[in-house]
Amino acid sequence: MEHSSKQHIQVPNSVSAPNFKQDGRTTRKEYNDLNVYAQIKKFMNSQTKMSIVSIARLAKDCEMSNQGVVNAIKRLEECGDIEKTKVGKCNAYKFNTKSEKFEMYDYEFLKNKDLTTQQKAFMIAVQKHLYVDKDTGVAKTTYTDKELSEKTGISESTIYRRVSELVDSQFISKRLTSDNDGNPTEALEFNLPKFGQFVLCKIEQHDIIIAQQQMEINKMKYELEMVKKYLKATAIDLATMDDQEIEL
Repeated sequence: MEHSSKQHIQVPNSVSAPNFKQDGRTTRKEYNDLNVYAQIKKFMNSQTKMSIVSIARLAKDCEMSNQGVVNAIKRLEECGDIEKTKVGKCNAYKFNTKSEKFEMYDYEFLKNKDLTTQQKAFMIAVQKHLYVDKDTGVAKTTYTDKELSEKTGISESTIYRRVSELVDSQFISKRLTSDNDGNPTEALEFNLPKFGQFVLCKIEQHDIIIAQQQMEINKMKYELEMVKKYLKATAIDLATMDDQEIEL
């Protein structure tokens, strides 16, 4: 992935892996740990490559309890993603890179008050599985909930809930499309500017408005197709009922 001048952090792809195995023992990360990692890295010093931040500040930024942050940090340590040392009343964190590939996350995304910590963690987990169109500011995937679950380690029911929430709040839109074999399938389109992921975009403010309007149009098209399918199914049911009445 190319570098950007926009203020952002980099999360190695290895961090978003759900499990870490060492010496016959498996540590399973919770997907919310990804947001904790990202929020810690937001405080990284460009010279020392370390972050010094209190648990209280992380809990505030992550919208979690102090204990929830402590537990997440423990899992990230066990997985080898970070190393923690004490500096005064705060912790200092060193980041271990086990992967040359990484994803970029904009400071605007990390500070986005319209997203819950679970939704941010979901985005961090799935972004590497999306096709990003920088010219339009839209990221796409045709993976099903089951496929995303297999790739991210997040349960299928949780994937469904997060997607539903983000569709309702218009961060994601659904669109009917076709796979490589021409079979109908459903695509998820992520509105990157709305997420605050400007680091992945090449578009200006007026383009953002156009992109948002296009996603609204796509949403209406999708809903119209659903209505058509429902009406078609209803018509078939009514026709069947009429045939049964004639036979009687």
